[in-house]
Amino acid sequence: MKYVLGMLFLCFSFNVNANEFPQLMMKKEFELEKVQRFQPSTFVVNKNADIYDERNGNVVQKWSKERLFTSYIQTEKWMKITGYFKDKVWIKSPQSLWVKRSDIMKK
Repeated sequence: MKYVLGMLFLCFSFNVNANEFPQLMMKKEFELEKVQRFQPSTFVVNKNADIYDERNGNVVQKWSKERLFTSYIQTEKWMKITGYFKDKVWIKSPQSLWVKRSDIMKK
């Protein structure tokens, strides 16, 4: 009996640290882009554009071509709107607003 239990222990002890599952990777569509900060700048919307509440979020506003805004936060595909101009007066954005970088250009 002792011999059988000892052999069973040896069989199980070799596989304790072995990982039978493959290394899991996040799907590309769910990976977050790296956020970059830069010197605050003014940008202009170069076409009628949707404004989102977050990256890949819901459309909360539609801005017309040539609307000015400021930002200092971007990713590869998105620009965060940190402030905008209304009647030539700059207003800090009261909520999180994002625009696709393909819809804007630097002023």
